[in-house]
This record gives sequence, C-alpha cells and structure tokens, in this order.
Amino acid sequence: MKSASPELITATTTIDEAVRRHPFTAQVFIRRRMHCVGCDVDRFHSVAEVCRIYGQPLVQFLDELRRVARESGPPVSARAN
Repeated sequence: MKSASPELITATTTIDEAVRRHPFTAQVFIRRRMHCVGCDVDRFHSVAEVCRIYGQPLVQFLDELRRVARESGPPVSARAN
C-alpha cells in the first residue's frame, strides 16, 4: 500500500486511502461538491482521476489535501491506540 502521509498524497493516491489515513481530507472533497467520499469506487479512483472527472485543478487540489492532512495531525495508522 502506498503511504498517504501529507507529503505523499499524490495524484495516484486513491480517495479511499487518503480519507482513511487522513479523515479530515474528506472535507476538501465535500467543500468542492465532489461526491467521492463514501462512493463505492473510491478505493479505485485516484486523486488525478476525480480531479479530471470533476474539472478540478490537480495541483491546487493536491496542495489543499496535503495542507488539511498536515494540519489534522499524524495519519490514523500512526496514532497511538
């Protein structure tokens, strides 16, 4: 599995992976009216694919995802239980 740390959320990261590791990134999709969170195919679609589908600028979208991920703390799998 690819890492979804803020620095490594890339164009090829799946929506499922990004949101599972950094739950607050879901708000980025919702704010932009992208119906990706909870979609049956979110585990298959990459960030680049959904940006193309929804007509979103990839670089700016990635920047926003990474910023939210960074501000929300460590990835879920890295947090103490």
